[in-house]
Amino acid sequence: GFSLALARPFGIAGVAMGTLIGAFLVRIAFQPWWVCKVSGLHYADYMKFLGGTLLRCACVASAAIGVVAWGLKPNYLWLVASAVGATAAYAAGSWLVVFNQQDREWLLGALRGQKKREAVEPVSVAAAAQ
Repeated sequence: GFSLALARPFGIAGVAMGTLIGAFLVRIAFQPWWVCKVSGLHYADYMKFLGGTLLRCACVASAAIGVVAWGLKPNYLWLVASAVGATAAYAAGSWLVVFNQQDREWLLGALRGQKKREAVEPVSVAAAAQ
């Protein structure tokens, strides 16, 4: 509906904006609300956890872009070097800032080929945020 409403005044950019608006409403507002309702999680705790994670990811992404901005030149070699550098910077930043200790241990186990995941007691979103 948003895409159709924005198509006439803005053209293809309006279709893209309408798709973005619809996806945002579903993925950020409605879907988390419904999942929280069904699972018994508190919506405010979930959104606080999500907001904190998104903020940390945005900061790491901004830092990674800032570190490799030198590679944004009209040359494929520089572009590839910049992309590799940004990926490495984002991965390192995520490891340090976004992942918690349990996430790091699980990822290391997966990289080592440990297929078994230990059973963990379910944790609420509020407890995971701490």
